[in-house]
Amino acid sequence: LESRFIRVNQAYEEYIGIPQLDLVGKSDADLFKPEDAETRIADERRIIATGEPLLNDIELCTHQSGQQYWFSTSKMPLRDTKGAIIGTFGLSIDITEQKRTEEEHSNLQIQLNHAQKLESVGMLASGIAHEINTPSQFVTDNISYVTKSITSLDPVLEAYPRLLEALNANGPLTPEVSEWLTALPKVKTEFLREELPAALKDAHDGMHRITEIVRAMKSFSHPSSEIASPADLNQAITNTLIVCRNEWKYVATTQMQLDPNLPQVPCHLGDFNQVIVNLVVNAAQAIADVVATAPGTQGVITVTTQLVDGWAEVRIRDTGTGIPESARPHLFTPFFTTKEVGKGTGQGLALVRSVITEKHKGTLHFETKMGQGTTFIICLPLEAPEAETDSSAAEPSTQQNFEPSA
Repeated sequence: LESRFIRVNQAYEEYIGIPQLDLVGKSDADLFKPEDAETRIADERRIIATGEPLLNDIELCTHQSGQQYWFSTSKMPLRDTKGAIIGTFGLSIDITEQKRTEEEHSNLQIQLNHAQKLESVGMLASGIAHEINTPSQFVTDNISYVTKSITSLDPVLEAYPRLLEALNANGPLTPEVSEWLTALPKVKTEFLREELPAALKDAHDGMHRITEIVRAMKSFSHPSSEIASPADLNQAITNTLIVCRNEWKYVATTQMQLDPNLPQVPCHLGDFNQVIVNLVVNAAQAIADVVATAPGTQGVITVTTQLVDGWAEVRIRDTGTGIPESARPHLFTPFFTTKEVGKGTGQGLALVRSVITEKHKGTLHFETKMGQGTTFIICLPLEAPEAETDSSAAEPSTQQNFEPSA
C-alpha cells in the first residue's frame, strides 16, 4: 500500500513536468507537499480497504511554478482478473477556469451586497450625523457661555472672604445680611471655583469629540462614484479609525504614521473606507486572541502611509497571532475563514482584494509571522485606473492520471 504510480498519461506528465517513465515508481509523497500527499495517500488506502470510490473531489493544487490550479478528481478501485483490489486509478479534470468564474461571480455578489449595505449605512449615518450636529452645536455654544460666565464671577467669589471679614468688623449685622452670610459658606465657593471650570472643560472636550465623530461619519458615509476621484487618504484613514473605534479600543491602541506629503490619490472613497474598516477589524480580532491569553494587556494597530516608487502605500500592522501557513494561500478566497462559526463570513478579505486590485488597479499583499503579527500592504496608483484588461494565463489541458498502488 505504498501508492506508487505504475502508469500516467501525457497530460499528467506535462502538468508535473517529469517524463512518464521517471514518474513510474514514485508516490504522491515524492511530488507534493507533505500535507497534500498525506491526504491523497489516505484517500487511496481507504478506497483499497473499502472498495468505495471517491467521486468529484475538489482539490486545490500548487504547481511547482507557484501557480495554483483546481481539479475535480475521481478515484476508483483497480481490480485484477479475479476481482481483487490491487490499487486505484483516477481521473482529474482541470476546473481552474470554472473556479475563477465562480470566484468572480462571488466577488461581484459580495460587491453588490457591500454596495447596497454601504448605501443604506451611508444614508443612515448621514441622517444621524445631521440630526446630531444641530443639538451638539448649541450644547457646545451654551457650555462656552457658561464657562465665560463662571470666569466672570470668579472675582466676586474671590472677594467673599474679605467682604465677610469687613462686615464682621463693623458691628452687629442686619438679619438679612446675617442670613446671607450664614447660607453662603454652605455653597463651598472654593470647591466650586476649582471644580466648575474643570467640569465644563470636560464637557467641552466631550462635545468636541462628538463633533469629530459626526464629521468623520459624514465623510465616511460619502457614497462612492463610478469614477475615481482625488482623495486625501490620510484624512480618510483618520475618519475611519474614529468611526470604527469601538471595534478596537478594548483590545488595542492605534498609532498613525501618516506621511503629510502624500498627494491626493484617485480612489472610490466609500469603498476605500470599507477596506480600511475590514483590515482594522481583522487586526483587532487577531489581537483579541492574544489578549485573551494575557488579561490586562493591549496590542497595537499601526497604520502607515508613504509614497513608494510613485505609488501610495498604506500599511496596517497588528501585533496579533499571525496567519497559519495552511491558511495563507486561501486568505482572499471568497467565503474562506479561519474564524469560529458565527464570527466570520469569509467575505471581508475577498472584498478587500476585489476593491484594491480590480476597482483601483492597485496591489495587495501581506507579511506575517506566527506569534508576532501581520501587516497588510496596499499600493494604489497615483493616476486614475484605466479599463481592466484580461491578464489571465493559459491553463493546462484536462488531465487524466492513473494512480495504482504498487
